[in-house]
Amino acid sequence: MTETSEVGVADVEAAEVRKIVVGIDGSEHSVRALRWAAGEAALRGIELHMVTCWTYPPALAILPLDVDPWNSHDFHRNATAVLHAAVEKAGLDAAEFPWLADVRCGPAAQVLVELSGHAELMVVASRGLGGFKGLLLGSVSQQVVAHAACPVVVVH
Repeated sequence: MTETSEVGVADVEAAEVRKIVVGIDGSEHSVRALRWAAGEAALRGIELHMVTCWTYPPALAILPLDVDPWNSHDFHRNATAVLHAAVEKAGLDAAEFPWLADVRCGPAAQVLVELSGHAELMVVASRGLGGFKGLLLGSVSQQVVAHAACPVVVVH
């Protein structure tokens, strides 16, 4: 922090933690997690930080570094559409609490674990868009529960 302020370090750290982070992948499970997180943010009167992540497909790893066959803006735009669709499906009233819609490039579990260090609470769905429907807990949820720096709520 480069600004000088009257607020002490402990107060700044506490102020930064007053938010709930929720991971959204567009699945029905993540829409339920979003609804739960929004209700909790409204109840606590704190910010809701809604996060959707995207990554390049693994096939791009074999191409030369100077080749960019797909524009990253397309991936970002698609992920943004997923986030906005989830907010619409959840029927959120943005006036009830402060919120931030955030689209990030990176593996979802890694991004959410990093954000957990600045959150009061992390909310994830029990499972997302992965192909193993019999699992009780998806791989992203497992990683977040195991490595988050704050309490985690898993919504089924």
